[in-house]
Amino acid sequence: MDTHNDLRRSIGLPLLAWDADLAAGAQAWVNKCDFEHTDSLQRARDYAWRRKLTYGGAFEGTIGENVLADANVRSGPYLNISLFVEAGLNWNCETNACTKPTSSQPGECGLFLQLVNDRTSRIGCGYKQCRTNSPFGSRAPEWNYVVCWYNPMSLKTRRPFAADYCGSVPSLN
Repeated sequence: MDTHNDLRRSIGLPLLAWDADLAAGAQAWVNKCDFEHTDSLQRARDYAWRRKLTYGGAFEGTIGENVLADANVRSGPYLNISLFVEAGLNWNCETNACTKPTSSQPGECGLFLQLVNDRTSRIGCGYKQCRTNSPFGSRAPEWNYVVCWYNPMSLKTRRPFAADYCGSVPSLN
């Protein structure tokens, strides 16, 4: 969470609060060692259940998610989360567009945009060093898996924060 909030602080955005229910949902997902996004409806139902709320669709589409796999098992979760920040290098603040998408990490800018969404207020992350289902195949049978859930989620149709913040962080210009 410190990496997230360090970036948000440098841009002038409100800091995120840790949410144990979001973290429990993210941890339950990484424990499966299955590198893929959860379904947004599944995230919403899980969050409502953990909050002991009656699910009536109120949370549907509101819980965002970042997933990341790293073949460098010595890096641990901290280097992994810093990769969310590095994804911002491919985002152009002025045009609100991903300037350098890569085929190896589609949606790479999305990792960053979730981080800096000015409407997001809560975060919970899970981490596991996996030994099965490696997305890297036999070249890296052990891998790190990080999943963060965010409430509310980033909407890719809107600028994540006011344009006047663009000059706050030189690497985002």
